[in-house]
Amino acid sequence: MKRFAFGLEKVLGLRRHRERETETALGKAVGALTALEQRINSAAAERARVSAHPPEARDIPAFDRYILRLEHEKAAFLQEKARAEQKAEEARQVYLEAARDRKIIDKVKERRRGEYCKRTAREETKILDDLASSAKIRAGGEAQQGVIAKNANNTKGGGGGIMRGLMVLLFTGLGAGLFGAGQKEKTFAPLDLSGLPNGIYKGSSENWPVAADVDVLIQEGAIARVVITRHREGLGEKAEAVAERVIASQSLNVDAVSGATLSSITILQAIESALKPPKRLSGS
Repeated sequence: MKRFAFGLEKVLGLRRHRERETETALGKAVGALTALEQRINSAAAERARVSAHPPEARDIPAFDRYILRLEHEKAAFLQEKARAEQKAEEARQVYLEAARDRKIIDKVKERRRGEYCKRTAREETKILDDLASSAKIRAGGEAQQGVIAKNANNTKGGGGGIMRGLMVLLFTGLGAGLFGAGQKEKTFAPLDLSGLPNGIYKGSSENWPVAADVDVLIQEGAIARVVITRHREGLGEKAEAVAERVIASQSLNVDAVSGATLSSITILQAIESALKPPKRLSGS
């Protein structure tokens, strides 16, 4: 499945950056206010200390001037504190607004992530259901082949026996010469799955008397699973193991199953037909 991507990620990044900047500005404003409060407290402590030790008569004029200076400093500090409190409050409001704007985008992101997770779960369930249905269809086809074979065995007369003998001959000795020759060294073109969307792709191939239909599951640019929905294999049922070799190597150039060359090649060709050009059934 495609990874979650939020279309407003850049906007969210900008709002987070603004929130950090306003938080820094608020910290500086609060720090300046705290420093002023400390200076006011120091001036008040100094005023109390001096007042606790009255001077001698000759020092009273200097004492009065010093007390007056402390009072002026205190008044100036208090005015500066009022301005600092106003700046701190303004910075706090700006920060709260920036945080609120960021939270709005964050909530949108979380809501869309939740929708993505639900949609992905539905799509994955559908893919699994499709694979299960394909397997069921294949099982039904095998059962039908069994009925056909049973009817053929029950056919009266020598014609049926001769036909069965010919089929055995084709698949065991002569068949290997007629249909296996020229196929054993077949080389497939490399698969390019990088541009394929996730989903199930259907393919088929026939090399009489062998035929195969497959459903190929593509996930993140790779073959994740191959389900053989139909395989008219004669004596080459074991060739179905070639699908696992394709998944393991992510290539069609794998060894055919010994004793089932024609069936192996037919399955490989079916996989190739599903992906070149792709015949997508479902997925995201």
